[in-house]
Formats: sequence, structure tokens, C-alpha cells
Amino acid sequence: MRCQLIILIISISFSLPSSLSAKNQTLTPLDSLKAALSQASSAEVKSDLYNSLFIETIKFSPDEAKIYAQLQINLAGKESLNKGLAQGLNNLSVYYNSQGKLDSAGYFIEQTILAYEKTKDLSGLGGAYLNLGNLNRQSGDFPAAISAYKKASSYFSQAGETSKYASAINGIGNAKRNLGELDSALFFYKTALDVTDTATLQAIALMNIGNVLAQKGEYEEAVEYHLKSVKIKEELNDRRGLMSSYINMGVIYSRLEQFDKSEASYRKAIKESEAMGIKQSTAMAYNNIGTNKARQNDFDSAAFYFKKSLDIRKTLGNRMEIGMSENNLGNVYRDLGKLDSALHYHELALQSKLEANDKYGIPSAYYNTGSILSLLGRPEAEEYILKGYNMAREVSPVLEEEAAKTLFDHYQARKNYKAALDIQTRLIALKDTLRSEETKKRIEELEKKYESEKKDNEIALLAKDNELQAQKIAQTETERIIYIISVIFMIGWGAGFFYLQRKKHQADLFLAEKEKLVFDQKIKQLLKESEITRIESLLKGQEEERKRMARELHDGLGGMLAALKISLQSETKGSSANNRAVMLAEKSADEVRKISHNLMAGALQKYGLVEALRDMSRQVEESTNLKLSFYCDRDEYMLNPEAETHLFRMLQEIISNCLKHAKAGELSIQIHQEADTIHITTEDDGVGFDPNKVVNGIGTDNIRDRAEALHAKLSVESSKGRGCTYFIEVPIVINQLT
Repeated sequence: MRCQLIILIISISFSLPSSLSAKNQTLTPLDSLKAALSQASSAEVKSDLYNSLFIETIKFSPDEAKIYAQLQINLAGKESLNKGLAQGLNNLSVYYNSQGKLDSAGYFIEQTILAYEKTKDLSGLGGAYLNLGNLNRQSGDFPAAISAYKKASSYFSQAGETSKYASAINGIGNAKRNLGELDSALFFYKTALDVTDTATLQAIALMNIGNVLAQKGEYEEAVEYHLKSVKIKEELNDRRGLMSSYINMGVIYSRLEQFDKSEASYRKAIKESEAMGIKQSTAMAYNNIGTNKARQNDFDSAAFYFKKSLDIRKTLGNRMEIGMSENNLGNVYRDLGKLDSALHYHELALQSKLEANDKYGIPSAYYNTGSILSLLGRPEAEEYILKGYNMAREVSPVLEEEAAKTLFDHYQARKNYKAALDIQTRLIALKDTLRSEETKKRIEELEKKYESEKKDNEIALLAKDNELQAQKIAQTETERIIYIISVIFMIGWGAGFFYLQRKKHQADLFLAEKEKLVFDQKIKQLLKESEITRIESLLKGQEEERKRMARELHDGLGGMLAALKISLQSETKGSSANNRAVMLAEKSADEVRKISHNLMAGALQKYGLVEALRDMSRQVEESTNLKLSFYCDRDEYMLNPEAETHLFRMLQEIISNCLKHAKAGELSIQIHQEADTIHITTEDDGVGFDPNKVVNGIGTDNIRDRAEALHAKLSVESSKGRGCTYFIEVPIVINQLT
């Protein structure tokens, strides 16, 4: 079965790998850098120049760039330049990434992290983890990418680099989108847009939001976000950014089947990429024009543009992208009926994807090659298709479905109906397989063919008996016809009467059911309102009881402990027992004050929600091993005291759960306001749990009850080994300060 032709949507990170992000529009020309290198006297200056030369040459001459990275590493090792060593290692990871050698790129990223850890360079560590996140995302390990992006955001936050922090948040959004968690991705992109303080990064955030909306099928709104992004990039004369926007808009217009607008956008991207010498983007745009042509059944033009894309990609040496172009050419030549050419390109694609270790591309390359071999009647076809099918089952249900369809077509063409039926049954069992009436009909036909083959011999043996029976039946045919006509008339009259009565009965039942549904809805609404009132009263009572207990502890037991301390101090001093008693009384008084403070949430009453949460975060980090990062976009959210108390207690309970159950090393809390809603997200890297199976307890019940009291939306994302994320959306209108 052929793979679908590919249209790529670019997932843009706020920053390229750290060695690339230094490049800007005022970059010194290559000849000037070489001249400066020949005159450089100090090792530090030479190291910086090697880094700049790498940045200047990586796009158009990767092998030359690799030499500069190696020279910088050698110099740094000789002169003990830790920063230069880290930069050189990072640049080598960028080089291997550009060549599609992801394992090598990953190794040098790990070495980069070790080098930056020695220098305690928080910004450098953040950049290295950001690059690791990008690499994991490219490799398809999206949970690992999210983990790396979170570490990057933590280091950037500690370093006070707001824009790079936004880069890491944007990276989390990219990985969430790859996992299909589009609403979550949208949240992180919008958070990044709110956080960033530069126009360039705002334009990138707007473009990424547009990409997610396009994936959700909201194309018109997606175009609006892209146009906002383009406007900012035009004002900044950001040609690289404009190129990316044109490619993404070309994709959206293609999905809307507005192919003229799509091609016009791709050609704008080609103009910009050729002017800047960015061959990778030029190849991508030609590839996508070819895809458009194939969708319009203009296969000769599609082959022309796919070849242009392939020729450019061969000069860059990225085996994964080369394999993509070769696969597309194989598909087009199959559509043109040129099976020998199709086989040639699919075999080349298989070799390229094996060299790139492309775990998603290798299975499809096997079964695509097998599909062409099957059409050519070659005996090795089934071996290729089965190998691709078995590999696809280990990688993705989507790939398994494609492979299964290819195998089904092969078995059906060979009239192996039993095997075809087995593979079609497997297709039905897949979560995302076709469940249409056409599929069921095909299965029924296969079953009939299979059963007919089994019974061919039986039919032949019974043919003579059937002929004798037919002669006997013919003798009584007239009598039977008269009898059947009479019976049919009676049945028809009775069926008509019964049908009318049943329709009347169904109408009565429908009206009764509708009335019952309306009544049930009213009852449910009343019960819900009653439950919310009960919860509000219960929570209010709990809070009053907390305050009463805090006052009694502070004024009663606290006072007695203070008196005991004074009394002990007035006794004969110098006794070790006496000193221990004074120390114990003092510690007891401190503990009573701490309990009283927690019960009363004193900082909350004095300074408000934001300062109380900051105070609580500091206390948690000082007294536990949990690393807690707290971010909010303003100092006050204009909520009434009762709403602030509910939110404070909810987050207090989440932190408590994280400490007691999650075994987490890191927890982040992010709060930002968008329009009339406050969005709160908490994420930890703990052991996780299944939200559908977790046993309710006082803590989780309190969180849910307080969310209902706030009329807030509460959702939880978690699974074993992947931490836990809470999403809370609080409407401001209902809970605002009056």
C-alpha cells in the first residue's frame, strides 16, 4: 500500500540551537572573519572566531563548518577554555543533526551539558537542554523532549532570561502538539506569547498558534494568526521568519484546496530562501509544490518538482529528507504506471531511511517497495511487505494500518482469501481503522469467497441430488404459488395494521421520554445548585474552623509556651537539662506559630494570593528536596477573598500531594490571565497515575469541591511514569473583587 504524499508543517522553536541563534542580520562576512582569525592573538578571541565561522558556514558548507567546530574544541582543550569547549561540542551536535545523524548529535549534546555544568553557566545549560529537547522531538521521543524543555525553562528562569524562558515554553507546546494534545499545545504557545518581550518571538508565537489551529481544522482563524505574524516580520524585515510563514500558509491553503494561493505562498518562500542561501527550506517548498501537483493528478509536474527537491537535498546530505523525496518520486511514478522507475526510487528511499535510522520511515519504505514488487509479480514482494508490517506494528497504529492495507491488497491480488480475511480482521481491531459499511461489505465478500472455496467439492457432489429435488418441486409449484399469495395478502394486511399501531405507540413513548428528559434535567440542575451551595457552606465552615483553631493555638497554647520559656529562663542558668528545656519550649512555640500560620494563611490575608503563593513556594524549597518554580504574569488578580482562599488551598493541596505521593524532583506552577479567565497550570515530574483509576481521598475531593465552588474548569493529565499536570480555568466575572 502506498504512503500518502507528505505536506510538512514547520514547528518553529523560538531559538535555533544556541550556536545558530547568534546569527543576525549584521553578521560579519566570511572573508572578514577569516582575516580576523589570522590576526587574532589570544586564545579566547580565536575561540569566539571559530564559533562565528561555524555559524556563518553551517547552512551552505556543513563540512567546512565541522572543521571550525573541531578546531575550536582542540583549542579549548589545549588552553582550558571551558566555554569554548562547550560551544564547540554544541556546534558538532548541530552539524550531525543537519546530516540526519541523530545518534551522534545526541552524544555531543550530552557532552555539551557536562561541559556547561562544570562552568555553572545557567544560560548555557538552558540552551543545551533546549537543543536536547529539539533533538528528542526530531527523533520522535516527545515525552523526553518535554522533560528537556522543562529543564531548559528552569535554567533560563534562574538566569533571568525571559525570552529564552519563552523559547522553552514554546518547545513544550511543540512537543504537546506532536503528541496530539492540541489544547495543551495551544495553552503553552499562548503562555509563550504572553511571556516574551520581543517582537521577533511574538511573531513566531503567532505563527505556531496558527499551525495548531490549522491542525484543529480551524483554517480561517489560522490564516488570521499567520497574517498577524507576517505583518510583524515585514516590519522587522525578518526574511527568515517570512520564509517560514509563507511555507506554513502554503500548507493551510493546500488543505483548503486553494492550490493557486498555496503555490504562490511556496514560491514566495523559495524566493526568500534562495536569497539567503537556505537550501533546506528551498527543497521543502519544492517538495510541497510537488505534493499539490500530485493531489491535482498532474503527476508529470509533481515528478518535476520532487526531482528539484531531491537534487537540493542530495547536496545537503540529510539522508532522512533525501529518503522523503525518493519516496514521493516512487509514489508518483506508480501513479504514472512506470513501475520500474517507481521500484527504483522506493529501493533508494529504503536505503536512505536505513542509513538515517528513521524508525518511522523504514517500515513504510519496506512495504512501499513490496507493493511495487507485488504489482510486478515478483516473488519477494510478500517478504518486503511482511517485514514492513511487522516493524510498523512496533512503531505506530497508523503505520500498521497502512502496512496492513498493503498486505491485504497483496493477498487479494494473489487470491489468498483466507490470509486477506485474517489481515482485514486485524484492521478492524485497530483503534483508528476504517469502520465504514464498505469495509464490512468487503469482509462479507471475502468470507463468501473463502466459504465457497471450501464447499466447491460439496456442491459438485450434491448437484445431482439438487436436480432431482428441482424436478419434484416443479410438480407442485402451482399449488404452492396460490397458497403463498393468500398467505402474503393476510400477512400484508396484518403487518400494515400492526405498523400503524406501533408508530402511534412509538410517538407516545417519544413524547413521554422527552418530558421525562426535561424533568430529569431540571432535577439535575436543582441538585447541582444544591450541591454547590452545600460545598460552599462546608468549605466556609472548614475555613472558619481553621481560623478558630489558629487563634486558639496562637493565643492559648502559644501563650502558655511563651510563659513556660520565661519561667525556665528565670531559673538557675547553666544547667544542661534546663537549657534543653528552654530550647524545647522555644521549638514548640515556633512549631505552634508555623501551624497557626498555615491554618490562617497569614500571608494570604495580609498580602494577597500572589505573595502568599510566593511565600509558600519559598518555604517548600527551603524545607524539602522539591525544586519548585513559580511564575505569574501579574502581582494581583482582583479576586474576592473567598476565591483567593479557595485557590490558595487548592495549590497547597496539590503541593502536598506532590510531596507525599508523586516522588517528584521538580514542580512548576504557572498563572496567567487571558481575557476574563485566569489559567493555572501545575506540572511535576513524578511517578504519575491513571486519573481514571485513582481512589478519591480527602485531598482530591477538596480540590474538586473548591473548583466547583469557584465555578472553575478542572482537568488532570497524567499517566504512570510521566508526571502529573493540573489545568485550572477560573472565571473572573463570578469571583471578582467587588
